[in-house]
Amino acid sequence: KDRIWSNIGIGYNSSFLQQLNITSFYFHLRVQSHIHKRSKNYIIFNPTKKQYPKPKVVPFTVTKSKRLFTLLGFTFAHNHDNSGVYSSTSFYIDSGNSGISINDTAIYEQLAVSTSGKWRPPDDEEEYETLYVPFRPYNAPSLRVWLALDVFVEIPGTSWVLYNNGTTIFSTYTKNVLGLPFLSSSDFLFDDTNQLLYITPDDTMASTTAK
Repeated sequence: KDRIWSNIGIGYNSSFLQQLNITSFYFHLRVQSHIHKRSKNYIIFNPTKKQYPKPKVVPFTVTKSKRLFTLLGFTFAHNHDNSGVYSSTSFYIDSGNSGISINDTAIYEQLAVSTSGKWRPPDDEEEYETLYVPFRPYNAPSLRVWLALDVFVEIPGTSWVLYNNGTTIFSTYTKNVLGLPFLSSSDFLFDDTNQLLYITPDDTMASTTAK
């Protein structure tokens, strides 16, 4: 697991950010795959305003020194009737989480219905339940994570369905968390001063500064 948030210390108002007077950072992360074989991961601290991308923007709040985002729901490309998971629920973002963690009964139930999947109880090695779906990575639909009515992050099917037995990145937990699959599907600029998150699907801004 990647522990950028805690190892480097880029949690909200962390000692690392305070010591270096960092109020914003651009986050580019791609998990190694056949699509991103040579992609470089990096963080750009305090990008200038003219270097900001022109992406979608969503606000966040802060509780107990953690950024908290409102999630409107999840939708799947195969559901042409617009069915999906809809629930205005607070989520954390954490690079130390290898999937998407759920601690909300409504989301838990709707995920199983909208994917025709089943939650399997923990075995001897796993403490939390995992969602299994009737898809394989190669034929799984894309997953959209909605943060506002016109703002979403799209996660490829190969990134949210992990194995041919239908194992997904969704699992139960003690809190709601968007982890690595979410963070590696777009680029993000965290503006802690104004408590805003900028989202762009590529690294057009970063490519002009990280050479």
